[in-house]
Amino acid sequence: MKKLFRSLTAVLMCIGFVLPIHALSVEQAIELLDTHYIDDLPPAAYQAQTLDELLAALNDPYTVYLSAEEYRQFLDSINDEKTIGIGVSIQEDPRGIFISSVLEDTPAQEAGLEPGDIITTANGVRLTSTEVATAQLTGEEGTAVTIRVLKQNGIEVELELIRRPFSVATTVRSGLSNNGNAGLILCTSFGDETPKHFTEVITKYEDAVNTWIIDLSGNPGGTSTSGSSAAGRFVGSKVTFYLRDGEDYYRYGFTTDINPRITDHPAILLTTGSTASSAELFSAAIRDYGAGIAVGQRTFGKGIAQQAFDETAFPELFDGDALKMTTYRFFSPDGATNDGLGILPTLMISYENIYPVALLLSAPSEGKEGDLLDLDIAGSSFCVDLELAASEPYRSAFTELLEALPPSAKLYYCKQGQDWQEPTPAQLAQQLGLTGYTPRTFSDAAHSPYLHSINTLAVYGLVGGYGDGTFRPDAPVTRAEFCAMLTNLFGLELPPVSRSAFSDVNTASWYAPAVHAMHDKGYLTGYEDGSFRPDAPITQEEALCILAKATTYLNMFAYNIQAQEKQDAPLDAYGQYSEWARPAAWLLDEFEVSLSGVQPQETASRALAAELLCRILTKTGVLWD
Repeated sequence: MKKLFRSLTAVLMCIGFVLPIHALSVEQAIELLDTHYIDDLPPAAYQAQTLDELLAALNDPYTVYLSAEEYRQFLDSINDEKTIGIGVSIQEDPRGIFISSVLEDTPAQEAGLEPGDIITTANGVRLTSTEVATAQLTGEEGTAVTIRVLKQNGIEVELELIRRPFSVATTVRSGLSNNGNAGLILCTSFGDETPKHFTEVITKYEDAVNTWIIDLSGNPGGTSTSGSSAAGRFVGSKVTFYLRDGEDYYRYGFTTDINPRITDHPAILLTTGSTASSAELFSAAIRDYGAGIAVGQRTFGKGIAQQAFDETAFPELFDGDALKMTTYRFFSPDGATNDGLGILPTLMISYENIYPVALLLSAPSEGKEGDLLDLDIAGSSFCVDLELAASEPYRSAFTELLEALPPSAKLYYCKQGQDWQEPTPAQLAQQLGLTGYTPRTFSDAAHSPYLHSINTLAVYGLVGGYGDGTFRPDAPVTRAEFCAMLTNLFGLELPPVSRSAFSDVNTASWYAPAVHAMHDKGYLTGYEDGSFRPDAPITQEEALCILAKATTYLNMFAYNIQAQEKQDAPLDAYGQYSEWARPAAWLLDEFEVSLSGVQPQETASRALAAELLCRILTKTGVLWD
């Protein structure tokens, strides 16, 4: 099918809403869904008697109807929230209400209030909680509130402030790290004002910092254009993502010279399992253009985007309410999807250590004395203050950093007065006396020709070993084991299996959920007799066929190759493969995945399976480096 690329209008990319009471009719909703939904509607949708039944038939938690009030709340949740008051952020304190920050261009700033001041009363009411303070400090525009303030010098003053509207930024600007080496940006969502907040912080601190630490933990998303524009501050004028609709037409998002790259320092993204949607889009753009790294956990894996259909485009159907509908799948600049997989971080680090690790990577690169450590990873270079790393608050974080380094990372260590060394993480841990260091690699893979791929997947938890710490690289892989390996990678849901698709797959077996998840995704089929043969060793060409189908899902450019007319494909060049396996070999070859070392009819070993998988993850752009 012919692909068209179109420029992009704003697309909503957030998670989470429940079904409300609605006014849109079932017939109207079906007409909209038939035209714009990402997939064909299931038969049950056309039998629905209520809108709740219709949306439930889609089995899509992101396609929901929003009442006027819920739609307003949704827009407020991704955009700067407007309120009327004096313009302070507050915390409870035994003496009253502690001012943690003062917003710009507000009555509080004009009155000279400062972070650290304590508001004790408002209109004569003692402020004993944030709830009481909020009720007293907010009110109608133009009304007055009299407050008593305990200043940091111990002097108490009385002030009268006139309430007026102000915006609470969805991007919370944290300023500098406590050691002054990094600029901090806590981004809680991607709304209309978020790119502006990025620009303000970067412009203010660019000359004072070595890195930018961007906290995306818990960020549920926002709009695609906001995520794209914010990424442009780090990558410049480039395509930042693609969207594909149900008709295989593409749109793309990009940044322009109007919003140029404004920093030369690498970004360190902090990610967790609840980092989702536009936050993943932002992360993928940073990854693909080598503008930094991510530290943390694999993200949520929401690779689909929604549009809100409201009265702007359909005044005859809506009056303040909206239908939020899944209309696109999105892909990174290199064509990689995060749907199900999430974004793999560069360094897989536990939650409690992500911020300490980011601080360790933010040391200045010039003027250092003492023992020196440089780290090159995923196209960025970082310096580590070893005196800080060896101190008690940071020692465990530094140990985990070394454990999380993939084989592609390079360490350069210089002890005072000696030559530079290029140690392995294990060697460096030994030199520095890090007794808690535990490698994530396997004890018996050292002599495998595929050691690099095995260790890469092991560091990211994408392959498992045995209880004795071995990988058994030369052992054959069964068809069931291969399915289990891939479901872990793709993040596929493994629901209970009540009815088997294959005559020889017992629904109670350990591998049944994985086999059926792969089957339901369209990655594998059984034999003509209806069997799957789960315990049979998988041949290399069988593994390639499964991986080729997965590759077309992982990357849109591979998907487009598959969609081409294949009459002229030179399948005769793959004569060593069985006839049914030649299209898969051609597709991978066309996508420039190396097939070297493949013996099609031979059994696939665990080491070769890891090697092929690593080649594909690298080529599709799923791996950060």
